[in-house]
Amino acid sequence: MNLLLPAVISGVAVGMLYGLLAFATVVLFKATGTVNFAQGTMGALSAFVVWRMLNGYGMNTALAVVLGLVFSVLLGVVTYQLAVRFRDGGDAGNTLVRTLALSLLFAALIDRLWSAGQPFQFPQLLTPGGFSLAGIRFSYAAFETLAVAAVLLTGFGLLFRFTNVGLLTRAMADSREVTRLLGVRNRRLAAAVWGVTAALGAVVALLSAHTLFLSTSMMDAYLLYGFTAAIAFGLTSLPGSIIGGLVIGLIGNVVSTYQGSDWANILMFGVLVVVLIIRPQGLLGRTEVRRV
Repeated sequence: MNLLLPAVISGVAVGMLYGLLAFATVVLFKATGTVNFAQGTMGALSAFVVWRMLNGYGMNTALAVVLGLVFSVLLGVVTYQLAVRFRDGGDAGNTLVRTLALSLLFAALIDRLWSAGQPFQFPQLLTPGGFSLAGIRFSYAAFETLAVAAVLLTGFGLLFRFTNVGLLTRAMADSREVTRLLGVRNRRLAAAVWGVTAALGAVVALLSAHTLFLSTSMMDAYLLYGFTAAIAFGLTSLPGSIIGGLVIGLIGNVVSTYQGSDWANILMFGVLVVVLIIRPQGLLGRTEVRRV
């Protein structure tokens, strides 16, 4: 029990971070029909920008974080406008490969600017230390991570349910052609979605930087587990992305605690393969029916 309960709480906290990335993946897929393989390196780049403002210019922490998130939104919008929006014959596969190329490009840019001395220690944004209860040690950072992720996911849930922008995004997810005929500027809305999802990646990078340390590849594992959660529970299900992130986080942390990370990966990816064989659309995904 001394190991299990902290592992569960830590697993829920990290699972919420996976859930944020999975949520961003599902939102982007539903709104634009593609996923962003560059989301991890875009988040890492934003974290490096915040680190530079803190260490290089001595900026106030809150201001640096806000400016870093603004940078991430602009990065997402500019990336969409310059490298993603132009499709050859509507080929989604081509766009997917572009995001992979963008990931390599951003990684090369980070290495060019900040390769010497990696990994760097990132300033502590969350409360250090923890507390003991019934002889069990708990981390303040885990609870704060859980709270931030819960607030963000709740906020986005309300946004998509009760605001015009959210409803338009959901409508575009159901039929981009119909929303275009209704006068909705799909490309402008898609650019906004790219900006928001890039900011979510930056939030995950900032919340995890104090444990991962700052490096070019710091977000690779997080993105992999986020994709796993999104795919296993359905690329068309927003609630599924959150549930999937929590399940992946719990399995990973608990199994790693008792059996090691190798067994955790074997179990998670083995389950993913089985799910995709039995239910290709994911556990909570829906099969798209088209009339011809």
